Amino acid sequence: MRLKFTVDDIAIRLYLFALLIITLVPFGRGSFSGLEPAVPFIILSFIIFSLKKKYIDKKKWLVIFMFFLWAVWIISGIAFSYITYDKLADHESSFLRYVRLLEMYFPALLVFVFINELSPEQKKTVYRFFIFLFFAVTIQAAWGWFMQVENLVATQRFSYPGMGYIYRAGGVANDSSAYGNLAMILGVASLIGLRHTSRSKFLYLLIILALAFNVYISLTRTVVFALAVYVFLDLIRTRSLSVFKMLFFAAVISGIVFYGISNEYVAALLDRITGSGQIDITSGRLATWAAVPDILGENPIFGVGYRMATEKYGIVTDNVFISTMLETGIIGMILYLGMLASICYNAAMPQCRNAAMPQCRNAAMPQCRNAESIPLLIAFISSGMFVDISTFWVSIPALIFFVAVNSQRDDHCSVHRARE
Repeated sequence: MRLKFTVDDIAIRLYLFALLIITLVPFGRGSFSGLEPAVPFIILSFIIFSLKKKYIDKKKWLVIFMFFLWAVWIISGIAFSYITYDKLADHESSFLRYVRLLEMYFPALLVFVFINELSPEQKKTVYRFFIFLFFAVTIQAAWGWFMQVENLVATQRFSYPGMGYIYRAGGVANDSSAYGNLAMILGVASLIGLRHTSRSKFLYLLIILALAFNVYISLTRTVVFALAVYVFLDLIRTRSLSVFKMLFFAAVISGIVFYGISNEYVAALLDRITGSGQIDITSGRLATWAAVPDILGENPIFGVGYRMATEKYGIVTDNVFISTMLETGIIGMILYLGMLASICYNAAMPQCRNAAMPQCRNAAMPQCRNAESIPLLIAFISSGMFVDISTFWVSIPALIFFVAVNSQRDDHCSVHRARE
């Protein structure tokens, strides 16, 4: 049992406190969010980690480098738009949203790079916190949805059984997609964390039920899609995707569908989640996406300017990748994908690479690899196909920190490095 309270423990708790602010403190529908008061705590966490950091994996510098190039390219695009476009456009709003983008990613990525090797007990502290945070966020959002609290519901509505046509759950982000994405990340992180802490079957079932409940109160198809991607990839990762499991899932889904046919509320719910009751399952997104090539053709290098698509052309793509290409150009899109790829690469390849221990040399042995976070990262990235990039502000800091901690899972390799 670890009794000594270290400097790293302070850094960890500063970051976790920042996550409490971001995910649980409602600031209303204005331009001010939980990011602004939370960022100083994340920066303090980074400073404390960096003071003790003796070794930084070169691969991790790639993450900061790719983000730096992307950030510089975006601000160049805003400046180019300001110079070439008529001054009727609100470039000040574009710049402020750019600052929000920096707040979302940069402090968290600094911690991702400079975080020290954590002890097993420190990792368990983080895992337990994520489990607690998932339930805390779920309870808060459920209460806000049931009571229809203005600062905790979305602007989208749905006719719920026995409740009428009411606002869907939105959490502190006041947006069903943003909340659903956060619930997905925290829920999956809780399931992963449970593997390294209690392994309680009851708690496992509770997390699964809470995830299903979050889908119900937020009603975001994006989350259903992301969860399906995660489950499929994690089954492949663990080599446990058997014919029996595929048949079992097919039977469960078929049962839900057949029951829904005879129940008007379930049928309405399935229509909302699957889009079967709509002419366009993408809720009009396809028509918007079809107009993008012509607009992008006007300036394929810099794009129309970050967050300027609506200002200039009156369109909202609701697709992170299409909006990134439209607003920052082809090069901006390549840099964004490069940053995401560098994060995935670092999550898959642990710090024990090139260690002297035979079983850790070149991370060739399965026990030295850690792809546990990869299905979650890919599920998160895939959710960007149907949401706006600003949707991620409430979940990015939590995701990056969890991946930073979880990618250190190979304890025997970490111990060896510490002795070198």
